[in-house]
Amino acid sequence: MTDSVSSGEDAFNALLDLGYSEREISEMVKSKSMKFQGFMSKEAILLMVAKKCGIAVGEAGREERLSAEFERNDEIDYDEFTISIGELDENMSNLVLLGRVQSIFPIREFTRKDGSQGVVGSFLINDGTGTTKIVLWDQQTDVMRSDFFEKDQIVQVIGAYSKLGRNDLVEVHLAKTGKIV
Repeated sequence: MTDSVSSGEDAFNALLDLGYSEREISEMVKSKSMKFQGFMSKEAILLMVAKKCGIAVGEAGREERLSAEFERNDEIDYDEFTISIGELDENMSNLVLLGRVQSIFPIREFTRKDGSQGVVGSFLINDGTGTTKIVLWDQQTDVMRSDFFEKDQIVQVIGAYSKLGRNDLVEVHLAKTGKIV
């Protein structure tokens, strides 16, 4: 198939064309739905399943940038490493979280003790088991300025660590090699 699919219906039909039965497609969608605990629409899950099965998925505008980022991460299936926010504890590392952006706090500039300038940004995500603050530093805050980053967007936090924050609540900081997709 040379054309890309951009809707759930197109993805479903393309999967049928590849030889998957309606039952197999339904089972794949149900499995993914359980993983995302209602945080993704059936259409989005169908597109994800289609992509996993080798079908080109094309989306307009801002979604193309997200799709390109996901393609760069195809070598590793982060789903199996994802933990729920409810399982978070302080001093955990190499975290992978998936959640919906609940609120976004303003990005702030500050001066470090050594006199250099720094930037910090943070936002809250929720995955149905809990809510946690995600903290980004310096260039990592660029993702918060991008067009796709907004309230109610589902994001995956890859390569983070947890620590006790200012109010004795566990918060998650993105490591230097971490990313938000």
